[in-house]
Amino acid sequence: MTASHSVLYIPSAFRSKREGRRNAVRIELDLPWEMWKTPLLFMLSLALIGLKLFPLLLVLPIFLLKAWRSDRYNCVIMLFILLGPFGMWSPDLFSIKTWDVGFALSLISVFILKKTPVTRKILVAYVCYVAAIVYVATYSSEAMSVQIRIMRGYLAFITVFIPIAIFANKDFDIMQFMRKMMVFVLIMCIFYILDAIVFKSLVFVPATHSSDLSTFFSPVFNPVSLWPIRKYPQGIIIIGVAIVPIVRYFRLKKWQIAVIAVAMLSTQTFSVIMAFVFSLILFQGSLAKVFRFAVLGAVGLAVLVAVDYVLPYDTQKKESSLRVRSSIDQFIALTDAVDDEDFAEFASGRVAQFLPILDLIERQHKELVGLGYLHPEHTKAADLIIFNEYHNDIEKAEGVATVVEIVPVQVFVDSGWAGIIINTVFFICIILFVRRMRYRSVAYAAITFCFICGLAGFAGSNTYQGMSIITMAYAVVLLADKQERKDAEKSGENQSHRRSLIA
Repeated sequence: MTASHSVLYIPSAFRSKREGRRNAVRIELDLPWEMWKTPLLFMLSLALIGLKLFPLLLVLPIFLLKAWRSDRYNCVIMLFILLGPFGMWSPDLFSIKTWDVGFALSLISVFILKKTPVTRKILVAYVCYVAAIVYVATYSSEAMSVQIRIMRGYLAFITVFIPIAIFANKDFDIMQFMRKMMVFVLIMCIFYILDAIVFKSLVFVPATHSSDLSTFFSPVFNPVSLWPIRKYPQGIIIIGVAIVPIVRYFRLKKWQIAVIAVAMLSTQTFSVIMAFVFSLILFQGSLAKVFRFAVLGAVGLAVLVAVDYVLPYDTQKKESSLRVRSSIDQFIALTDAVDDEDFAEFASGRVAQFLPILDLIERQHKELVGLGYLHPEHTKAADLIIFNEYHNDIEKAEGVATVVEIVPVQVFVDSGWAGIIINTVFFICIILFVRRMRYRSVAYAAITFCFICGLAGFAGSNTYQGMSIITMAYAVVLLADKQERKDAEKSGENQSHRRSLIA
């Protein structure tokens, strides 16, 4: 092993099953400048493409081809962000969505990949899942050609085969991968800070707000403003892949911790911040650490609430500056709710989204199979249109009975109790498939993070972005386990060879 890679090797990282979790070796997250050059240029290129500087599309194949030849870790991560595209540009920017490219690459990967016993199980479970989802969708009055537009978010787990195919005949070092992943995470966090706090802009991560359009020749920014803008978390959610490495494998430097913390706060999205913090606490690795950090988290939350009570309150939007106080106030107000109108205000008005939809489901007796995977623009059937009396904009109150920013409720609306059961069983299966693998907590943390984010409508398991975060983490666990088995086989062969020489 070369000197440059020696820091990645963890000798006896788990000394025994009993004491291993307490004494896992953590290494300092040292990221030399050489590791930043290509990711930074790549991310800047994505930002410029998001600003509609389309000639730079020509450089993307060059980045991917070069990474394919010299650095498969960067290749996987670049493709992951490119297909997302995690706020770097709008999925509707081109006539062909990047998500569809992801599905095409996934299908190619499935066909060319040499299957292992685990990947066969995953593929069988996935095919059964797809069949069940499609079968339930046939009970909807909406055409399947329309439903598939929304359904593909649910079916995005197939992207797990892309990283596995890229590393099919290559060695895989999980610590090397995670160091590379942290570079991209930190770049995204820096972009968030620059946009939200420095330039008050949509420049470095330009597609994080659907109502504002920023272009290269007409950028949206206001650097003279005295107050940071809210930067929606579509991009920063890639951190879901790196939660376990942050708390178990690496010792982050102070500036790295500060960058992540400030970037998270810049989202002003309480639910995503809590998803990140809760996941960090839950996957500490020991009950003592979980308890200690839970106490610290509670103290930190109290401090944020106190600070938010001091900062100005937006009475028009009914939001506090950091949106922590207003989020907590909603829970307090919920105890005083006396009717549906009061209840509708809960969760930043998200409850108002589904109250009339649930009423429609009850009237049509669709509790078991739901209304189908309805598209907010392409669905036209009269029996699937509702008037939402709780909507704060009366002009937008009439529309398709879909789009709920709480994932479990959205699953129920799309496919009823049958869909809830199908999705639950599928996730239990994929969890069980890796339950004996050493780095399984990487996948578990990503699933937990995306589930909590999904309660607020971000990165849910019914979206391509949320599912791609889960599949990236899941693929890392599978690749690391495959490498360990490969190393064990080599070690056994070497020992057998030595014994034969001695004999």
